[in-house]
Amino acid sequence: MGPLPTSRRRNKYILVIVDYFTKWFEVLPMPNQEASTTTSLFVNEWIARSGTPIDLRSDQGAAFESRLLIELCRMLRIHKTRTTPYHPQSKGSIERTKRTVMTSLRAFIERHQSACWGKILPQCPLAYKTAEYRVHAFTTNPGA
Repeated sequence: MGPLPTSRRRNKYILVIVDYFTKWFEVLPMPNQEASTTTSLFVNEWIARSGTPIDLRSDQGAAFESRLLIELCRMLRIHKTRTTPYHPQSKGSIERTKRTVMTSLRAFIERHQSACWGKILPQCPLAYKTAEYRVHAFTTNPGA
């Protein structure tokens, strides 16, 4: 997501990663959308905490179509697919998550300095993560 106003830590974009079964997600600030940045965040912030996924479904972004990420998926035996361009129904869960995060961020940016958005970003998912999902009858937050 982005670009956003440059944060104090020089970030302008947000990487959103969603587990389609549990609906657990992470929002990670990043300075650019380069393949090396995206892949590094995916490995260090998602795989290191949650384990290697069986599938990775991404949009058509250049970072997700890069040789680096494709090779990582091959090495880790991750089945990589991508959403259909111009077909928002194929990525409904991620789009809802992004809307929730952006609504929270916009409210914060309007009230405070826009360069501080990186500080509030980790708290933006809180309401979403503590909501109960009818499909599973549990929250995405294991501590809730």
